[in-house]
Amino acid sequence: MLTKILMLLSFWIVPMRNLIEYDAIKATDTYRILDKYEYISDSDKYLISDAIEKTSIDKKLSKQEKAIVLAVAFQESRFTKEAIGSSGECGLYQQIPKWLPNKELRKMKYNDACDLLKNPYSGTREFINTYRHLETRYKEDWPCHYNQGIICGARGYAYLKNHYRLRRQFERQQDKYAQLN
Repeated sequence: MLTKILMLLSFWIVPMRNLIEYDAIKATDTYRILDKYEYISDSDKYLISDAIEKTSIDKKLSKQEKAIVLAVAFQESRFTKEAIGSSGECGLYQQIPKWLPNKELRKMKYNDACDLLKNPYSGTREFINTYRHLETRYKEDWPCHYNQGIICGARGYAYLKNHYRLRRQFERQQDKYAQLN
């Protein structure tokens, strides 16, 4: 009898825990920012915002770095986690596996590495590693090099200008939602 009661309770508690976690994610500024984009499904909004929130805690991201993550994800894929570019870029951040600082990912087969980058959690971690690597090497011009590689041309500087505009926009939105909490 006791085992039946415990079993029934577990069937009730697990879905309740997921609902509580979902409500907690919906209260974050990242989810609120993504919520205004109607073309993103609710499950993708949850996954992407959860990945950014958890990774920002693990990697100790500042508010500005979180805005960078949001700006690049919007600029590269419009928050589409399954995006694949014409040059072989994968995931939210449109990263090319063979150009990442992570040596293990570079050694993997393209399809396997691409599948990892399409996962919002591992893709966000890899993007932050790439961003930090590029920032130490190129300082404030890192978005231009993220977009174009070693040599930065006119297209890269247009990307850079747009990146800073988006970054300021996401920082303002984070401030707005932080005041609501």
